[in-house]
Amino acid sequence: MSETFDKCRRPGCENAVTQPSRGRRREYCSPACKQAHFRARQVVEVAPPPPVRTPFAGPPPEDAVGGLLFGVQGTSDEQLVGAILQTQALIQQYSRLARDARGQFAWRAQGMAEDLTAALGRYFGEAVDGDQG
Repeated sequence: MSETFDKCRRPGCENAVTQPSRGRRREYCSPACKQAHFRARQVVEVAPPPPVRTPFAGPPPEDAVGGLLFGVQGTSDEQLVGAILQTQALIQQYSRLARDARGQFAWRAQGMAEDLTAALGRYFGEAVDGDQG
């Protein structure tokens, strides 16, 4: 035989809890109500997103061309010279990675170095060649 008394333990639920004649006392009016109370008590911690990494977020590498300054301020000509210097530093970095990386990445790094070198020569040939020597 069962008797009805007490109310459900879940906040906001006013349903009566039917207690069994023997055994453990029930705290919830239904399994669904018990699950809803359990889920409501869970604290969900959301990890912060990983920081966004940008190519020029930090200081230049030690072997950068000519003490390269990232984020060059000034006239458009000065900014263009800064971009060329950054590209030359990238070429050096890709060339170094081509020597040190595994085969499947080495050829890609070498290709990037060659393509960047060709692009600098194609668009800024005399200006870049004059800076090299």
